[in-house]
Formats: sequence, C-alpha cells, structure tokens
Amino acid sequence: MYLFGQDNCGINKPDLQFFEELFESTKKHKNIVELGTWLGFTAMYFGIVTSLRDGWCITFDIRDNRFKKIIPLWTPNITFIEVDLLHIPPQNIVKDAIGRENCIIFVDNGSKLRELQTLTPYIHKENLVVIHDVDVQFPESEILSVNGWVMNVERANRAKEIGSACRLLTYGG
Repeated sequence: MYLFGQDNCGINKPDLQFFEELFESTKKHKNIVELGTWLGFTAMYFGIVTSLRDGWCITFDIRDNRFKKIIPLWTPNITFIEVDLLHIPPQNIVKDAIGRENCIIFVDNGSKLRELQTLTPYIHKENLVVIHDVDVQFPESEILSVNGWVMNVERANRAKEIGSACRLLTYGG
C-alpha cells in the first residue's frame, strides 16, 4: 500500500513508518538531501516534514522525470536539481548540499552503493545516511560498512520487523 503516490510509486507504508520513527528520534536533522527524485512523491513527503521542522529538502536526479501533477503540490522549501551524481569529481552544488550539517541523506538513485562510495568524502560526518531498496536491489551484507559509514544494526532489525527496505548508516570510520 502506497500512502504517498500511486501505481507502485511513492512511499510504501513500511518505509513511511521507518521515516516517521527516524524523524521522531532525531530533531537535530531537520534537512533532507534526496539522491534520486524519480517521480517526486518522496520529495513531496520530505518537503512537508522538513517544512514542519523549519528545514529544507534538496533533491537530485540525472533527468527530470517528476510527475507533472505532483510538482504544484511541492512545498516551497523543496529544490529540484538535475545533475549527474556520479560525475567525477562531484559538482559543487552536490558537494555543498551533502556537506551541510543536520541533514539526512536519502540514497535512492539507480547506483546507490556507487553513489555513496563516490560522495562519502563530501558528506558531513554528523549527518545520517538512509539507503533504500536494501534486500531488493542488493543484499544488506553489502552495506554493513561503506567507506566508514556503518549500518545501525538496531534500526536495521526494526526496519526488517516492519518490512522496510531502508537502512540507516552513521559515520564510524
């Protein structure tokens, strides 16, 4: 069941619950950087949440595939930027966004592990990283530790319990 979105697009109930529990547990991380906009349903949700926290949401994708009916529903604090996240070296606008403090970095693009490896040197180490589609597109064993980012086992167990494909990583290296 998709709560934000339609036709198997958007945020499903387990992932929504994962984020609600994460947002409840951290008031410090009020901004979101989304790597992978796709149709824009998740960005809409993140815009609402960050707006209520006096924060912002920046979302990146290689091309603009946003669902045209969703764009007018975005809150004013959402910024969409069309950019290749795997460009080496990363473009300054990407480095600036992920280098800011108090962010949750949501990795939900096509090449999640490669993006995380490429962008790790630029991500502020006090930020939180949430990687999506774990055990759907790649096994959880591949993200136990990625360039110093370590999976939070307690949250991973909770994610499995509720059926979410999200995993939280914090910097430990």
